[in-house]
Amino acid sequence: MIIKKYLIHNWILCTSLLFLTLLLYLFVFKTISATDFIYLNIIVVCCFIIHTLSLALLLKLNKKRPKQKPLNYLIIKAIRIFLLLAFAVIICFIVKENLKIILIFFAICYLIWLLFDTLFYYKNNAQIMG
Repeated sequence: MIIKKYLIHNWILCTSLLFLTLLLYLFVFKTISATDFIYLNIIVVCCFIIHTLSLALLLKLNKKRPKQKPLNYLIIKAIRIFLLLAFAVIICFIVKENLKIILIFFAICYLIWLLFDTLFYYKNNAQIMG
């Protein structure tokens, strides 16, 4: 039940960020190419996948090791940060032009998702850590 609720909220956030990316591409970042626009969309989709899988893994770990729920949460957060940083490094090697714009967008996207996750975990703490 909680994973379905998270998927719905996460999907709404993902589509909103994709729409924001399109608006930024059309009206603000007129200097970036179409391939950079594709990389911006890949960033949003990758964040969606990593965050969704991390909640599923957290719920699975909480069932296996119920006494270590806070530790499970911290482990999942650390894994998520390292995966996203690895993804950012890969993007840095692929994209040579407009790297600053893409990394700023990546940071903004991560902060928005971090805020969303914090609010979601705070509201649904009893079900997640249950």
